Amino acid sequence: MSEKMKRLEIRFQPEEIERLTEEANDAGVSRSQLIRDRALGVNEPRPTTTKPPSHVTKRKAPTGEPRFTPQTYNKAVESAAMAVSGVPRAQIEHIVARVINSIAA
Repeated sequence: MSEKMKRLEIRFQPEEIERLTEEANDAGVSRSQLIRDRALGVNEPRPTTTKPPSHVTKRKAPTGEPRFTPQTYNKAVESAAMAVSGVPRAQIEHIVARVINSIAA
């Protein structure tokens, strides 16, 4: 960790940590980097390793289109939440994120 970086504590439920870990692995970035990128509104996480994301080996490399923004993601989550009832929001967010990643790949 850079000496200029400050530590910020945030708490997550175990299933949220599991989801973040999986998404970070899929994106080829650290969990911390994924959280930083999302908090700062960065659309595409910056890889911290040279290892390709796991989804690249299963499918064609991402084309870069379409572009999804945090606003697009939030709109999709809200739409999905209105379409179903009784599903925890964390699960809806996970499903929406997986679908968006699949479309973008």
